[in-house]
Amino acid sequence: MCYSSKFFKKRVTNYNLEDLDEESLTYVNRLFAERYKQWKSDLHHHFQAYDDPQVALQEGCPKELEGRRINKAQVNKGNRKKKTLLHHSGSRPFSYRMDARRREGSKFPEIDVFGDVYVRPGNELAESLHTTMVERSQLVLQESASQLPPETPIESVAPPQDAGFQILTETLDQTLGRRPGTYCRGMGNARRREPRPRSSARSSSQVTALTAEVATLRSQMSEMATLRSQMSSFCSPSYSPAFQSRVLMRRLPRPSIPRSPIRPLPR
Repeated sequence: MCYSSKFFKKRVTNYNLEDLDEESLTYVNRLFAERYKQWKSDLHHHFQAYDDPQVALQEGCPKELEGRRINKAQVNKGNRKKKTLLHHSGSRPFSYRMDARRREGSKFPEIDVFGDVYVRPGNELAESLHTTMVERSQLVLQESASQLPPETPIESVAPPQDAGFQILTETLDQTLGRRPGTYCRGMGNARRREPRPRSSARSSSQVTALTAEVATLRSQMSEMATLRSQMSSFCSPSYSPAFQSRVLMRRLPRPSIPRSPIRPLPR
């Protein structure tokens, strides 16, 4: 026991973060940021319990954080029992495993990684899902091969882009239901769904049509306002009713009365 404690005190963890792809670097940065924020929050609550910061510093490690690792492990154990699918990949990101499968020449790395991290003896659900994915992937390969010359070997047939991702998400959604948001079951943080468009979003053509309609209505309202101002100035009190009636009479055409011929009166 003494030897193991000395060994763990001298043990140093070395993280190689130099040659990371963009997805892995994003995952690492997000993980570090979340842990740092949690650490700062714990220290903040710890120092708030003391009136004097010097007294808090003399106390050392926060008492409420002692045994936290054990409690956290027990909580995680209970949460794992509630999961429908439980992966066995440890702390290694899924993106690492996907990159390794691509380097090996896998045509459906998402499906292969699902089989690596989820399928275990006795897990009938994971085995059934993986079998369905493999069968669908073979159908996709056969369909792609039908568009090539007959002598093309199946090993040389390339599936459509993102075929493995679509097969995996459709299979899991049909069996377990789709989770809200952009999270994908079976993918970890290696990939996210495209966010759904909002119902209130309009296309550019609709916006252009609405803008043109508003401009037309504004021009019509401006013309009506101009006409109204002219009418109000014409009917203003500065013009007497007699003058207005004379103007109207001048503008009105006089009716033409036909004249009958003059006949002489009888004697």
